[in-house]
Amino acid sequence: MNRIEIAVFHAGHELFTKDAFDIRELAENAEKSAVVRETLLRNFIGNKKFENVATVKSDDLERAYRLTNSIDYSWFDKDYIEFNDLEITVEFEGENKRSSSVGDIFVKETYFDAEQKNGAIADFDFYIVAPYGFVKLNTEETL
Repeated sequence: MNRIEIAVFHAGHELFTKDAFDIRELAENAEKSAVVRETLLRNFIGNKKFENVATVKSDDLERAYRLTNSIDYSWFDKDYIEFNDLEITVEFEGENKRSSSVGDIFVKETYFDAEQKNGAIADFDFYIVAPYGFVKLNTEETL
């Protein structure tokens, strides 16, 4: 049986300006255009302006989004996570982090059964948080 996890990457604040590419504007148009999806994917891969802030043990993007948003508690509070037995791993040390929002990237990672392939990653699917839901970036049109 395969294991699926979602790695959550927050876009740095510098990606929300008109000086570079405006990540919010691109996220709004991602569903309409393969070119926009490819631009987002190329800008994400290897870009140090995206920070891996969490890993969620789930295949549900909406659940990963909820678990990386502060509503009644700070989503990254390790005591709260442990007490409530949440399936989330905080991937940063120190300072507080904002909640997930439009323009952030969620990477759904599918791992082979550990007995089959020593836990090697089998597949990646890249999604951007859009104004309504998620848009998959690596589609047939962008590969």
